[in-house]
Amino acid sequence: MIVDDLNSAIENDDVKLEKYIANCILNKSVQSVVLLQLFSYTENLNEIKSCCRNTYNSLFVCDIEEVYFKSKINRSNWNEERKYRITGSRCYSIYTYRGTDWKKKATNYFNSKKINNDYTCHGENEEGNARYAYISKTGAIVEETGIIVSNSNPWLSYSPDGVIMDNHVPKKLLEIKCPYLGIL
Repeated sequence: MIVDDLNSAIENDDVKLEKYIANCILNKSVQSVVLLQLFSYTENLNEIKSCCRNTYNSLFVCDIEEVYFKSKINRSNWNEERKYRITGSRCYSIYTYRGTDWKKKATNYFNSKKINNDYTCHGENEEGNARYAYISKTGAIVEETGIIVSNSNPWLSYSPDGVIMDNHVPKKLLEIKCPYLGIL
């Protein structure tokens, strides 16, 4: 099935190929054994109060393909879409939290201030150069992505700096770090 879809996408045009690649990334790379073991909140929406269900629906019921493409081309869309999701770059702080004040933790997590200093600006400015250097050195095909939202748990997302493709199939994630002034 995937091979037939891929051949059809390649034969038709680049837009279909890009959508095919996005679909592979969205539907294949967000799943893991851990996520499959988590229960899906969407199955239990009937058991929660309507105000919570309405909040959940307003935040997470979305067209994940649209979120992917809009956040790929617009940084403000990217920021907005990840604001109320547990993201790959921030999940560790939740996983390792040892405090007891979860209300405070949640407030700080979901209302965090954007860090804007020389280090983060340097990273944002140099990410494209680092990606190009990686591609030049390895010859890899790297697909830049928008935010990738889990199909089964839309409150989870991540946005890698690139997805390394092999025959139009996602194989690895690229995470770029740009040390400031050569300091690690």
